[in-house]
Amino acid sequence: MNDHPDAATRGARISARAKGGVSSLAQRVVESERIRARLLRSSQFVDWLTTDPDVRHTLSAAESFRAPFHAETRLGPSDPTMEVDVEVGAEQLDAAFERVRATWETVGVDEPFWSVLSADQYKRDQLADTAEFYASGEFHVDHLDALLRRNGVDVAAVESCMEFGCGVGRMTVWLARRFAQVTGCDISRPHLDLARAEIDRRGLDNIELLHVADKDGLGALPQVDLVYSVIVLQHNPPPIMAFILGRLLASVRPGGHAVIQLPTYDRRYHFSIDEYLAPESVDGILMHVLPQPDVFAIIRDAGCELLEVYADHLAGMEPKTMSNTFVVRRPA
Repeated sequence: MNDHPDAATRGARISARAKGGVSSLAQRVVESERIRARLLRSSQFVDWLTTDPDVRHTLSAAESFRAPFHAETRLGPSDPTMEVDVEVGAEQLDAAFERVRATWETVGVDEPFWSVLSADQYKRDQLADTAEFYASGEFHVDHLDALLRRNGVDVAAVESCMEFGCGVGRMTVWLARRFAQVTGCDISRPHLDLARAEIDRRGLDNIELLHVADKDGLGALPQVDLVYSVIVLQHNPPPIMAFILGRLLASVRPGGHAVIQLPTYDRRYHFSIDEYLAPESVDGILMHVLPQPDVFAIIRDAGCELLEVYADHLAGMEPKTMSNTFVVRRPA
């Protein structure tokens, strides 16, 4: 038996005590450099920190927690340029698409819920009830709503929304409560089958699901008022991220918007398409980066304008890394 609780469990314990002030356990997190270092490298802790307002206030307000964190993670002029292949040949792009599709189809059969939220409680042998899993998607949709309003978007006037990388429908079912028509797209048919089952169980009739397995599928995406994609593009190699981003922006109607998250910097990261496609390369769910200058160029080439870009930590909090959410508008 493992006597050491994971980050989510530690977070829950702190959360239960945080409203009355800094608990003794929370204080340990604030004061201990070792605990901070371990927690900041945990995506579970990041999710808990960003979704629990009481704990976020308690910890982020503490200078001993905040200052070392910023010192360890913020980028500076001395951080090097990444070596990343973004522009590749058509055959290489097709091969990369096929590799991503095969990976996600496999994990969609083996561990579909864990592949979306990589916490042990969402593995098949531990997941008795999916209610908590699906409930976690509401926060992201509330955040989307607030983000759009902050950028002057009349959310009530947004009729159609396309979620790219909808997976098993964790956020899709909540988007369907906000928008008249929702399209959920994913590369994995097993994930889409589970999404359809949950959609039908909830009696939602305003969601269309699309299986997008290759470049041709991306060329057939519908025109919508809003494109939304979070914690999805980061699991695609840079050439595919760039290709998808361009196609997603092309799907935004005049006057419409896109909210898209992806990692833009990791000091340790490099990407070679030849290495990626080599038979001996590592399979599985990988974290990738698309450099921010490439993102800006794709937005510009798509004829769109950038309204906001901010650091979101949705790819974790490893030192010298950056994940950004981009709010984009296509002029009317």
